[in-house]
Amino acid sequence: MSETTVSRSRQNTRARLFEAALQVFAEQGIAGASVEAICERAGFTRGAFYSNFETKEELFLELIWQICEAKLADVSERVSAIPERGDEPVELGDLVRSLVSVAIE
Repeated sequence: MSETTVSRSRQNTRARLFEAALQVFAEQGIAGASVEAICERAGFTRGAFYSNFETKEELFLELIWQICEAKLADVSERVSAIPERGDEPVELGDLVRSLVSVAIE
């Protein structure tokens, strides 16, 4: 198996574990969620989990990091779309609503 295939397979495994963890954390809370519940939801064994993460807390922190990066990218994109001075006027209320909406999406 090539390194690219292994890497893609690992990425897919991690993506499924992230999605499962997001659901399990939302349903059971971080303290109530177990590695077993996350693995069951993702369709993997505990071995697959532990080959990607040392602990449930590590998975949680990486999941939060991904969410934060996505939100920051969204804010950056919206800020980049703001017209420069001298172009069309910017309605401050619309700008604030656009940026705040990132937090609730």
